[in-house]
Amino acid sequence: MEPPKDSVHCPPRSPCPGSAPRPPVPPPVPPRPASAPPAEAPPPGPGPTPGEAPARRGPAPRPRPARRGPAPGPPMEAPPRP
Repeated sequence: MEPPKDSVHCPPRSPCPGSAPRPPVPPPVPPRPASAPPAEAPPPGPGPTPGEAPARRGPAPRPRPARRGPAPGPPMEAPPRP
């Protein structure tokens, strides 16, 4: 069994010059039991009942301005048929 390459050129506990430091290994996450709900799920609140429209969020849409009278310019007439 040959020693790791780092220990051949460099003293122990010191990285080789020019080599990137190794990132720390994250600890393993313990598996959650299947019966427990995930922690990210929000608690069930008074949500909309099925068949009901969801509540509107944000400001109300601006109403369209009412048209005032006929469009400006001469009235458009259909061209005479031959």
